[in-house]
Amino acid sequence: HSQGCNFAFQAAHNAPERVAAIVAVEGSGAPDPARLEMGRLRDIPILYVWGDYLEQGPWPAFKRNVDRFMEAHRAAGGRGDGLAMPWPD
Repeated sequence: HSQGCNFAFQAAHNAPERVAAIVAVEGSGAPDPARLEMGRLRDIPILYVWGDYLEQGPWPAFKRNVDRFMEAHRAAGGRGDGLAMPWPD
């Protein structure tokens, strides 16, 4: 969750054989995919979960970072899906 997502992505990159999947809940960060071997994450499915207020505060920048990571993961042959769960009005 939040800042912990970055640690999960790094841990999976460092030891992909020990990670079955990642559920990234409202990730406030992700590693720069240009600095990783994204192919190491190819066999690790990732679910990106987003809540509400994504258009406010720092969240647009956080989401862009995570989206860039997600796109690089998919480009390397990985599977990843997003789930948006905004709070109802």
